[in-house]
Amino acid sequence: MERVYLDTCVWCRPFDKPTPRITTETDALHRILSMADETKIEIISSGIVLFEASMIDAAEKRDAVSALILKSADMFAEVTGEMERLAADLTSKCRLDSMDAAHIAAAVKGNADVFLTTDDEILDRRDCISKFRIVVKNPADYVKGVQR
Repeated sequence: MERVYLDTCVWCRPFDKPTPRITTETDALHRILSMADETKIEIISSGIVLFEASMIDAAEKRDAVSALILKSADMFAEVTGEMERLAADLTSKCRLDSMDAAHIAAAVKGNADVFLTTDDEILDRRDCISKFRIVVKNPADYVKGVQR
């Protein structure tokens, strides 16, 4: 079964102000959650996602995002020293900010096959990130690929 890690921006999509892109990505998240409910995929998360969600200013959105993560994630990757070293490596080699690198390190150490994000800076660095044995995709592209 494929294991998928969703970063915080993906979890936030249903609660963001709609635009055509956000609507497409929200629809993709709904499909991903359905796939997990049907046990076609496994959703991996981490304390890093929950920490980042806890920093959302709007209390209603913060609570809704956190509840969605806790309800939907099948497993939470444990934050370890090895993960921190991998995050530092990702930061230096792929020019990622520390929080983005921490998410990707959590995905790798959580044995995720795919890292889903709506963050264009991460998507632009997917070739570099793939050297760390994880595929990076936008959730809409991921859903298109599994529906074929």
